[in-house]
Amino acid sequence: MIPGFRVRTDGADSVGSPVTVSEPARSRETCRPLQAEAGDDCHAIHAMACRKRGCTRCAYVRNQDSWHARCPAGISGQTWLLPQMSGDRFSLACWVCKAAGQDSEWTQGVETKLVGNLQRHNDSAVHRAALLQLGLVQPEESDVVAGAPTTEAFLLVLQRRLEGRSLKKAEAGVGAEKKLQKLQLCLAGALTAMDRAFLADATCVSLFQDVRDHKLMIRFKACDERLQLRSGVIAYEDLQLETGTAGTIAGLRRALHKFYCDIDGSFLQQDFDKMCSRVEFFCSDAAADERLCGRVLLQSGLFPKMRYQVFDKAHACGRLLKRPWQSNDKLWQVVQNFALGQHSLAHRVQYSPHLARVFQHHCTLSETRPIRAERIRSLSFAKHRFGSVSKPLGRSILFIEAVIETNIWITLHRAGEEEAEAASTWLAAVTEEDLLLAALCADAADELMVFLRKFDKENWDTSQSQFWVVVFVSRLHHLFNQDNIWNAAGYTNHMLKVLETTSFGMVVQGHPKSIGGQKISNDLKRRCRLELQSWVVLLVDTLKTEFPHYELLSSMQVFHLSSQTQNRLDEVNPDSPQETHRRTALRRIAAACRVSLQELMDEFSDHLPIAQHLAATQGLESWEAWREAVLRTQARPSVKQNHPADKLKAALCRFGAMNCSTSGIEQLFSQIMKQTGHSRSNLSDESLFAEVKIFSDAKNSETHPSLVRGAQAVWTAWFGAERQTTRQRVDAGKPKQQQAGSESAWLCERRKVPAVLVDVDRVADTAWAAAEERFDQPMFQELEFQRLKRYRNLANAFLAQAVTEEDVPEELIEVAQYFAEADAHNETARKAKRQKLHSIMAPTPPRLQSSRIWLECHDEWLNQVPAGLAQNVVAEMHEATLFVVANANRIPPAVHWSAMMRGYDVVNLQFLSSSGAAGVAFNFDPSFSIRRSVLVSEEFWAAEPELAAVVELAMAAPNSKWRELHDWDEFAEKYEATAGPHLPATNRKPKQVIALTTREIKDEMQMDSVMCREDFQDFLSRVACTKRSLCGA
Repeated sequence: MIPGFRVRTDGADSVGSPVTVSEPARSRETCRPLQAEAGDDCHAIHAMACRKRGCTRCAYVRNQDSWHARCPAGISGQTWLLPQMSGDRFSLACWVCKAAGQDSEWTQGVETKLVGNLQRHNDSAVHRAALLQLGLVQPEESDVVAGAPTTEAFLLVLQRRLEGRSLKKAEAGVGAEKKLQKLQLCLAGALTAMDRAFLADATCVSLFQDVRDHKLMIRFKACDERLQLRSGVIAYEDLQLETGTAGTIAGLRRALHKFYCDIDGSFLQQDFDKMCSRVEFFCSDAAADERLCGRVLLQSGLFPKMRYQVFDKAHACGRLLKRPWQSNDKLWQVVQNFALGQHSLAHRVQYSPHLARVFQHHCTLSETRPIRAERIRSLSFAKHRFGSVSKPLGRSILFIEAVIETNIWITLHRAGEEEAEAASTWLAAVTEEDLLLAALCADAADELMVFLRKFDKENWDTSQSQFWVVVFVSRLHHLFNQDNIWNAAGYTNHMLKVLETTSFGMVVQGHPKSIGGQKISNDLKRRCRLELQSWVVLLVDTLKTEFPHYELLSSMQVFHLSSQTQNRLDEVNPDSPQETHRRTALRRIAAACRVSLQELMDEFSDHLPIAQHLAATQGLESWEAWREAVLRTQARPSVKQNHPADKLKAALCRFGAMNCSTSGIEQLFSQIMKQTGHSRSNLSDESLFAEVKIFSDAKNSETHPSLVRGAQAVWTAWFGAERQTTRQRVDAGKPKQQQAGSESAWLCERRKVPAVLVDVDRVADTAWAAAEERFDQPMFQELEFQRLKRYRNLANAFLAQAVTEEDVPEELIEVAQYFAEADAHNETARKAKRQKLHSIMAPTPPRLQSSRIWLECHDEWLNQVPAGLAQNVVAEMHEATLFVVANANRIPPAVHWSAMMRGYDVVNLQFLSSSGAAGVAFNFDPSFSIRRSVLVSEEFWAAEPELAAVVELAMAAPNSKWRELHDWDEFAEKYEATAGPHLPATNRKPKQVIALTTREIKDEMQMDSVMCREDFQDFLSRVACTKRSLCGA
C-alpha cells in the first residue's frame, strides 16, 4: 500500500473491513434465486427429469463444486455465482456486481455452460471494482492508481516546480496548463497525506510559525517511536480580514482543518486529535503578537501537551547586535552613517543602478582594497535583515576609497540635489575616529554573523547551542577586552593600516580636507575600543536573556558527543564538575518527558559509550550517533532486556524534534516570493499551497517514487481515469466564451456602446461651449503648456526634416533656427561641464620639478626631499610656489592665504617624499587674478599681522589685479562709485571693493563688503584636490 492513503467506499469504512454479506437481495424482476426456494434438491430433481441436450442448468449441476471454487467472492467465504430462474429460463448472475450496483450483463443473468466465461468475469475490472467497493478484497497498488497519469508526467511537473518554471506552457504528451495544475495539486495532496500518516504515529511534534505579507506559514518537525524525523509545511494561509493574535489563531485553526481533510473531503478527526495531543513545542519569533499567540495556544487546550514556547534563536542573535548598538548613541550614529541610514551610501547605491555602476567602477580602481572587486556591485544593503549589517559595514571598510570617491562623485554630478547635500555632509563630518569605529563595528557584526549562522537553518544541532554561546563570547573577549582587535586579521586591522599609510584628500564645501597619513595615537585606539567594550557589556547581558541557562534547549547540550568540545567547556569552568551539569540537564529533560530521572540517567550512562564510539568511528553527528546506538540495543529482545532505553528514547524524541527555528520559514517565504512574485497573486489558495508544499517538501529525490504513487492515487480519487485524447479538438484556437456574470463579459457588454464618428475639433468645441465657465487658472495653464509643446515639437520636426515647409507656418521657421542655435549652445555648455567634472574627478598633480618648494619643518624634512628636488627648496614663504605641510587637513593660516591668493599648491610630506606617487595635494585658484580694490585696515594689521603681510605681498606681485586702498575714506569713496545706491541694481558690484578688518567692526558696519578673517577666506578660497590617494587619483 501507499503510505498515508486509504481507499474509502460507500459500503466499507476502510480497506480490510468488508461488508457483512447476507442473503442476496431478490431481483425486482421475475428472476428467482433458486437457493431461496428449494436449496440444492431442486437441481438434482431437474437433472433426473431433464432430457434436453445442452441444458445450461444441467451443466451447472454437474460442475457446481468446481465452478464455485473458481469463482470466490473475495474474503466472504462464498461464491459470487447466483443461479436464478426467470420463467423457464435458467441463468447465472453475479450477486457482488448486483450489490455494488454495477452496470453489467452479469447483474441480469447470463446463460452459459462454459467455464471460460465465468473466469473472464471473475478477472474483469468491473467485477474487481465491485469487490473493492464492498471491501471483499484487499486493494493492490494497481487498483488505487488505475487510470492515473503516468509516472513520467508527475515527475515532469515535479521537476518544473522545483526549478521554479511556469506551468502555463503545455507539455507534449502530458497536457496543457489545466492538466499540469491538476498534477501539481495531486503531488501536494500526496505529500500532505504522507505527512498526516507520519504525524499520526509521531511521539513528539514541534510547530514553527511566522507571518509575512498577511500570510501565515506553519511548519512541523516530528519524531516517531523509531526515532525517524520528518518535517514539512502544514499551512500557507491567507489571514484574510483578520489581524493580530486573534487573526493568527483563527488562521491556524482554519489551516489545520484544511490539512486534515482527506482526499474524499472528509475531516480526519481521529488523526487531527492524535497530532494535537503530540504537539509539545511551539516556536516563533519574539514579536509581541507572536508571544501572545503562543500564550493563547498554551491556555486554549488545542494542544493539550504543549508546555514550551521557544523563541527563534536566529532572531535573538539580531537583537544581540541591534539593542546594544541602539543604546550607544555614538556607535548607532556610525552604523547609521555607514550602513543603515536613509542617507548612507549603502542605501543610495542599493536603490540606484547608476550609482551602483559608479561605485563598482571606483571599487575596481581602489588601490588599498584587500580583495578582488570585479563582482562587487553594491554594499548589500538590507535594512529589514539587521543581522546582515556586517556586509554593508564590512564592504564600506574594505572599499573605503570607493566610498569616499563615490560620495565626491555625487557632490559633483548631483549638485543641488538632496543626495549631493547628504554626501557633502558625510564627507565633511567623517573622521579617523568614525572610520575606526565603523571598522570595529564591522568586526563585531561579523563575529555575530558567524554566531547567527549556526542557528539560521531549520536543522541546527541543539546539543551545541551552549558551546556556540561560549565560543562567541570568548572571541569577543579576545578581540575587545584583551586588545587583540588591532593586530588580528579583520576590518579594524585593515582600516588601521590604510589610515596609517594612506592620505585621503578632498575638497568639501569649499575647504580642503585630508584624512589619514599619520600614525593613529594610542589614545584614539583606547577611546574607540572603550565604545566596543561598552557594547560587549550590553551584549552579554542581552545574551543571558535570549539564551537562558534554565530553558530546555540549553539542556540538550548533554547529548553532544565531542570529547574535544567537552574538554574545552571544562576548561571554562574548572570548578564546576561535568557530572553536576549533566545531572541538571537530565533533570530538566526528565521533567519534560515525564519520566523517572534515575532511570533516564541509568539509560543515558549505559548508551553514552556506544554513541561516543559510533560518533568517533563512523563520523556521525550527535543525533545520528544516539539514534543508531538506541536502535542497535533495541533490535533484539535479548540485548533489549540488558539495555533498556524507553526513557532515553523519549528524551531523544524531544532532542530530535526540538530544532526550534523559524529560519526555514523565513527562507521559504523569500523563495516563494521569488518563484511566484506579485504578478501571480491571484492564484487560488489550493494552487498556492500546492506550489509551496512541493517547493518546500519534495526536494528529497529518494522519496519521489512513493510520492508519485501517492499522487496517482489522489488523481484517481479526485479526477477518475485520465482522459485520453486521440484527435485534435474542434475548438482549438478559438476564443473562449465569456462566462455570464464575469468581469470580462461585463466589460465586453460595456464596450458595445455605439458611437457615431465625429470630427476631433467638433468634440473639443462642443465640450468647450459647455464647460467654459468651469475652467480655472490651472486648466488654462495646461492648455497653454500643450500649445507650446505642440509648437516646439513641430519646430523640432522641421529641423529634423520630418515635415516639409508647407506644413510649417512661416514664422515658425525663424523660431526653429533659434532652437537649433540654442541646442548647439547648450551642447557646448554640457560638453564643457563634462570636461570640468572629469578634470575634477581625474586631476593633474602639481609638477615638482618646476616648483619652488617651501617646507613647514625645514631642517627636519630637508633630508627627506628627493635628491633631484633639493635645489628647488626655498627658505622664504613668499618665494615658494609649492608648500609642504605636515597635515593637509590643517594647513597653517599663512600658507593657506598665500596659496589661496597666489594660486599655488599645498601638499603633504608623503607626496613630496614619494615624488607625487602617494600622499595628498591641493591646488588653489589665484584670488588676485580678479580685479578688486582691497583695504587692509589698521585694526586687521594689529590683530593679524602675519596674514596682513601676506595680503600686502600678494597685492604687490607683478601679476596681481588687486589695487590697494589706504584708509576707510578711500574705501567709502570707491564703494560709492562701484556699488552706490545711485547705480541701477544690475550694475552694482559690491564685492569688487573689499575691506579686511576685525569681527567687531564687521558686525558694527553690517556690510557684505566688509569682511573678517573667516569671511575673507571663505569668499576667496577656490581649491581643487589634485592628488587624493583615492582610486588611482
